[in-house]
Amino acid sequence: MGRQGFENSFIRFIRNGKNSMTPGMKKCRVAALLLLSFALVLSPPATIAQSGENTSPAPRKIVSKQFLKDSGIYYGSIWAFRLFYVRNKNERIYKTSLSTWWDHISQAPQTDDGDEFLTNYVAHPFAGYVSYLYYNEMGYGFWGSALGSALQSTIFEYTVEGLVETPSLPDLISTPVLGAMFGFAASNISDFLIEKNNPTATFFAHLINPMRNFVKNGRVALINPLAGRFEYLQNFDISHVPWKDLAIEQNSPHSFYSALPRGYTGARLEVSGAQDSTGQIVLYNLKAEVPSNDYRKSLYVIFNQSGINNFHLPRDGYELSNFRLGAKYAFVKTPAYWLAVGFESHLPTIHKDNVGRLEQIKNLYRRDLPVYLRDSYAFTPFVGVGVSMGALSLETNAALTIVKKAEDFEGDESEKILKYGVSLSLALPINIAARVSAEFSGNRIISMKSGNKNNSYFTTGIRLGRFLSPSVALQIPVSGHDDNTVSQTVITEIQLRF
Repeated sequence: MGRQGFENSFIRFIRNGKNSMTPGMKKCRVAALLLLSFALVLSPPATIAQSGENTSPAPRKIVSKQFLKDSGIYYGSIWAFRLFYVRNKNERIYKTSLSTWWDHISQAPQTDDGDEFLTNYVAHPFAGYVSYLYYNEMGYGFWGSALGSALQSTIFEYTVEGLVETPSLPDLISTPVLGAMFGFAASNISDFLIEKNNPTATFFAHLINPMRNFVKNGRVALINPLAGRFEYLQNFDISHVPWKDLAIEQNSPHSFYSALPRGYTGARLEVSGAQDSTGQIVLYNLKAEVPSNDYRKSLYVIFNQSGINNFHLPRDGYELSNFRLGAKYAFVKTPAYWLAVGFESHLPTIHKDNVGRLEQIKNLYRRDLPVYLRDSYAFTPFVGVGVSMGALSLETNAALTIVKKAEDFEGDESEKILKYGVSLSLALPINIAARVSAEFSGNRIISMKSGNKNNSYFTTGIRLGRFLSPSVALQIPVSGHDDNTVSQTVITEIQLRF
């Protein structure tokens, strides 16, 4: 069975099968696979092969420019993941120095790095396992994949980790050696399951070798189970796909997530200034949204991090916040107007808050509850309406968030939050795609027992581009609790659309 066939089988299994993927381990190193794979999709598009062609890539050579390019993509994703997940970024990234780095890497690797057995001989080999599978799916054989895994382990220890500590000899050995062994076994088991030509076997083949979902024909891609294809392989085009032009041309609001189905991956950073100090609240996330072929449906996932800076007490830094999973469906889509609904769930993925960072954010900023509410989970049905009037575009959104296990907020088991937003945008008459917008949004914590239940915000910003779409916006609290604690929020985002 060819690669095209088993991938189509896998997509059909996801789309139609009654079984669902396992939730995934909660350990940080396993979460690394998800975020690393997300970072890998941020690569330039390529031309997809036509249906029926033999699309299997030729084996790649170890000594080649292509090997260096493939290694650079993976190494870049390691830095992207590190910037995302490291809790103490000031200490481990921003405030390091070249002299400290040289002191670390000019020493012999330490034989006892102080890490636990699971870290040295499970977590690190898992990282080697992932890198081996990456090279293997990119088209390299055993030795090329093993060399790639060893290369990534070495440059990680001597560059990324070398900024803060002396390279570890156990890590330098166990990561590529055990990683290649496990990766080789997983690759062969995965191939064996694929040959069974069975949807269940195909599902486990992709589970054992997750890089099958993010590499296609030697190119980094993103599997889209709704559309039955890999994204970022075809040239970007909006002229031949029903309703794709509407999803691309309509403004993507800065202050709330649109209910209109779209297709993109993106990164978002928000920095909010505190009223009574020089501190900042920092929220950032990674998002992927995949649409159906007709752009009437979509699925999305958002990985959130929340942190504080220059508060000093508690210690500055960041914490993994609650993940968000959602789906959208457009009931009505015409060039002039659209109506869509959606459903979102917040998963209780906060790992820890041992120094009170999320507690500090919760007390200062209520706009994004329950993203940074520990141990909670939530369900959010929402509806959106959009109207297009030539260069003008109007979009509204309303949502009701029902939070469970919300004792960390006011002590109650449940909370209800009404959220709303309206965005008016104007396409500028210039040579590049550009929209400026003015937005009003807010929330009402319906179940709140004391204090101000309402918060509202005014946002203005500009978004550029169609395929590569950066944006910047300024948000100012207008009323409510947040108006007394936050001065303004600068929002930057970049989307890579398909």
